[in-house]
Amino acid sequence: MPVDQADQAEQAKRSEDDSQSCSPRHLTPEQRYRVHRTVVAFIGDLRTDIRGVFTDLERKWPT
Repeated sequence: MPVDQADQAEQAKRSEDDSQSCSPRHLTPEQRYRVHRTVVAFIGDLRTDIRGVFTDLERKWPT
């Protein structure tokens, strides 16, 4: 039993460390900027793709 408890304690500590490492507070300003730019670019690409789908639909079935 003590082995299981030690295992659980280690897993809990590891998951706590993981959740903290994902926090934006632990990123350097450069890393935050990179993440921000990546997200902005992804959203821009997504908007372009969605616009393209609606443009194609409009060509197929004009209103």
